[in-house]
Amino acid sequence: MIFLILHTLVSSLSSSYRILKNDQVTCDISEMSISCDKNTCTCNSNQKYANVQTLTVTGSTTKNNIVVNNSKMTVIVSKLFINYGSSYQKELAPFVAINSEIDLKIDGLSKIEQFQTHNPGVECANGSSITFNHLNSIEKDILHVEGLGSGAGIGLGKYSGKCNSLTFNGGTVESISYGEAAAIGTGRCAVDQICSIKNITINNGNIYARGPRAISGTAGAGIGVGYDGSIDYIIINGGNVTAIGQYGAGIGAGYYGNIIGVEINGGKVNATTNTGAGIGGGYHNGSLSFVHINDGEIDAKGYFGAAIGAGYYCSIDEVIINGGTINATASGIPESERFSYASGIGGGQKADCKKIRINNGKINATGCLGAGIGAGQSSNVDLIEILNGNIFSYAFQGAGIGAGQGFLKNHSWVDKIVIYDGVIEAVGNMSSGIGAGYGQYVNGSGVDSIFIKGGKILARSIDSGSGIGGSYGYRNRSSNVRLIEITGGDVEARGVAGIGGTSNNESTTGCVKSVFIKGGTVKAFGTFAGIGAATGSVIDEINISGGNIYAESNLTGAGIGCGGGNSQIKGLSITGGKVTANVLKNGAGIGASASNNSIIRRNSFIDSISITGGEIEATGLESGAGIGGGESLNEGNPYIGSISITGGVVTAKGGRFGAGIGGGRISNVNKVRVWHDSSASTETKFTVNAVAGEEAGNGIGNGQKGQIMLLEVPSGACSGDGKSCTVDKDTPDIPTGSNTGSSSDGVVLTTTAIIIIAIGSIIVVASVVTVVIVIMIKKKKSQVSEYAKAINPVDFFGNEL
Repeated sequence: MIFLILHTLVSSLSSSYRILKNDQVTCDISEMSISCDKNTCTCNSNQKYANVQTLTVTGSTTKNNIVVNNSKMTVIVSKLFINYGSSYQKELAPFVAINSEIDLKIDGLSKIEQFQTHNPGVECANGSSITFNHLNSIEKDILHVEGLGSGAGIGLGKYSGKCNSLTFNGGTVESISYGEAAAIGTGRCAVDQICSIKNITINNGNIYARGPRAISGTAGAGIGVGYDGSIDYIIINGGNVTAIGQYGAGIGAGYYGNIIGVEINGGKVNATTNTGAGIGGGYHNGSLSFVHINDGEIDAKGYFGAAIGAGYYCSIDEVIINGGTINATASGIPESERFSYASGIGGGQKADCKKIRINNGKINATGCLGAGIGAGQSSNVDLIEILNGNIFSYAFQGAGIGAGQGFLKNHSWVDKIVIYDGVIEAVGNMSSGIGAGYGQYVNGSGVDSIFIKGGKILARSIDSGSGIGGSYGYRNRSSNVRLIEITGGDVEARGVAGIGGTSNNESTTGCVKSVFIKGGTVKAFGTFAGIGAATGSVIDEINISGGNIYAESNLTGAGIGCGGGNSQIKGLSITGGKVTANVLKNGAGIGASASNNSIIRRNSFIDSISITGGEIEATGLESGAGIGGGESLNEGNPYIGSISITGGVVTAKGGRFGAGIGGGRISNVNKVRVWHDSSASTETKFTVNAVAGEEAGNGIGNGQKGQIMLLEVPSGACSGDGKSCTVDKDTPDIPTGSNTGSSSDGVVLTTTAIIIIAIGSIIVVASVVTVVIVIMIKKKKSQVSEYAKAINPVDFFGNEL
């Protein structure tokens, strides 16, 4: 009998410790920690289960955990609640995958929260892969995870090593970190450890990832790198994703650490940060190679970092947008009135973005002290390329598209802007629409070259900048563009100058070296100059060789030319195209006009105006010539070195006190020549019609109270009263061997020319039949030198002309 009792007892004890074979096991974590190794799991009062394929974990605990090692299985978390308080210290995280491949399914609401110093909530360690999915529905199956200190909510901790992949296919996943780690991604790695994740992929689901707040550190991204560590790729193909960073990006890099790239192919993405980029670079010395957006609905916000692009002191190689609906805003912290310092798309504060390419998409980009699309404050961009898309880009003190604010000696610079196509509106506030931003120091903000080849473009400045070109600056030559070239497209530009340079009145800023218009339809509207140099700016050359051009000034500047005191153009030439230049208030159609500002009493200056081809219609208003000078109301006389018209079809009508071609009221021209030159002209057509204003004396000549040193027109070109002049290609050229230019002693007059010399109010008209007469002009040299001295013209680099 005793033997039977002992035998029964031993058999009962043995059966409780035997390994059961069951591919589906449910374990209650409230009883004990659950461990699995090579698909053999121990749980439920130390019962072992072999060959487990599906492990369901339920229950609640404040001390037990789940460890899956060297296994490939499905783990279902069903109403699971793990909460490690800050006083409870455990060596491992609440849920740990070690060298395992886990398909983690969510059934109902589960919470995994830990408040230790170095572990994540859900840890992917030593080569593991974890895939998250819902069991029933995306909305009802919810997993909430929290991490503290060096541990992410989901991902790596201080000693996790390498994670192969984190993949999200469904369910609602909420992950929060409170320390120096990302919400989803890497943490703060131990000094002697390698912490890396190969891929983070989101295919579906509702994903909420909030990076750390200021409890023990704020270094991590919402999704991406924490304080350090590395990630190869973050890929978002779908789902509804919200990611919030602090010193790290919303999605991307962290405080230190590296990430190769972020790729978004679909889904709805909301990414926000205060110091890093919304999507892209983090804070300080982290690095990111690229952000590629192919599709999706994207709402990204940055502060010190770009909304999409570089972070703060964290540069990026490239941002490429191929499609999607994108709202990218860098406009400050919502709960404060502080400025941001970055671009909407591109560079962050003191963080470069080498290349920005937009191939397509619907894009709304806003920068603050950085460009809407381009460089951030004191950062650089090598290339901005726009091939297509529907784009609205706005910035405060940064260009709509181009450079940001150059702060003190830290410049903001863009090497090249190329626009091929698209529907684009670019707006700068206190800066250009397309071009340079606000400059606070010499070469503070600038663009080397702007090429517009196509598209429908509206570029405008709300205050102080050009539509396309230079911008407002605080110091001399602090906001510059070297080259503007337009070869195609439908372009409208509005600003202080529509296309060209602008200034702060007192300093020579907003300079442009060269403006070339070779094609397209161009409409340029300027407060002071439609196309040209507004008050205080300098342009070396303007050349129009093709296109359909309409340029208009609505104050005291020229339609094409100078607008305002201290503005300077070295050369203005038209060789082709259809050009219409008008003013709405007071100025020359094409030429130089000074400011009516009672403080600014300095000259505007054009070295030469040359027309050899094209169809030109230039109309001055009030005191301006059609082609030539405008008026100075306050002692700053506009000055033109020479006007030469030798080709093209030209119609020029002066304002009330201005000549058709020549001077405006109280303006000075050294030399005017209107004569067909078949050797110089590239067009067969040559017709010039010049009509003076009601109270001006000459169709071709000087305006009221103006001065012209040398005038060359064919004999009999003007009507009896001189108010209307017509010159065409049938008028004989100047005979070979004759000389109508000036010499050191005076002017040589010929038999086929009428020379009108105006000195003060005296006009001398000489017509010679056979004798050559030399007339001395004693005042000529001294007067010209006085004009040049008064304005002290400089070129793009500050050298005296």
